[in-house]
Amino acid sequence: MNDTDIGSQRDQVVIRATPVNSLVISVSQLKRSFGKVQALCGMSMSIKRGSITGFLGNNGAGKTTTIHSLLGFIPPDQGTIHVLGFDPQVDPVKIRQRVGFFPERDQPYDWMTIDVLFDMGAAAYPTWNRDLQKKLCEQFSVATEKKIKHLSKGNVAKVKLIFALAHCPELLILDEPTSGLDPASRYELLQMIRQLTTEQNITTLFSSHNLDDVSEIATDLVIIHQGKSILSESVSTIHEELLLIEAKEWTGDPPDAVKACTIKSAQHHGRTYWLIRSQSMDAVDEIVSQQDGVLTTHRMSLAALFLFLTQGWVDLGAKAEVVE
Repeated sequence: MNDTDIGSQRDQVVIRATPVNSLVISVSQLKRSFGKVQALCGMSMSIKRGSITGFLGNNGAGKTTTIHSLLGFIPPDQGTIHVLGFDPQVDPVKIRQRVGFFPERDQPYDWMTIDVLFDMGAAAYPTWNRDLQKKLCEQFSVATEKKIKHLSKGNVAKVKLIFALAHCPELLILDEPTSGLDPASRYELLQMIRQLTTEQNITTLFSSHNLDDVSEIATDLVIIHQGKSILSESVSTIHEELLLIEAKEWTGDPPDAVKACTIKSAQHHGRTYWLIRSQSMDAVDEIVSQQDGVLTTHRMSLAALFLFLTQGWVDLGAKAEVVE
């Protein structure tokens, strides 16, 4: 298998220009190593205010390291980070007071009741809202007198989300929030995230390796692979502007018009594929018609797009729709 990135876009994230004052998170060329392991190697991304951004990558891609860097838990070796206008290494407390964080692995102590956990939150956050806490517990049937050890995984996840929201954050960061949940609990938690972040006008970044989760609620998408972001787009742009061109028995460079807008190319099962950004279907149709029977265009699902960008694999079938 041979993957070839085209032109100056090689190994770079594709980010549209956005006014700085509309960005909640801005990360540029972040690098971080742990011994000989390079967890981040030029990570860049921008998160828009009001978005629900799916942070998608395989296990070990660097998602959790990026999140911990955003919160000031891990200092970067190189690069710059701004969260809500603050540098996490200079003002970590100011960031954490304004961010609701849902960690993947950290769990409340088993012996605690939910009431005790929320009392700790109220003591830690000056902005803790008891009325909001009560409302969320009633809305999602959380009995606060229960001990953590008596809760299902789904209810523990609810409690963690309520804890992250009850101090009225501007930004919600969720690290694998549905990990280990059964399908019903997963669906309920995702709907809860979408409803509450919309109602409270919170910007949300949620890390996941589950494509279904991203498809369910995300307005924007960042794909990370081997420690760097390889695509950052709105979901609507992905569906409307990104196309896969399949070439049969093709040798040499792509047509000039295709080459100019190619994000990534790959050879798979003896065929050549180019992932392109096209705002003009007329131009694409003309290229395809000139190579009748040789070139075919496909719309890609998020699953197909992810596999192509991270592995160079093409799995069309039910995961991509041929453009008529």
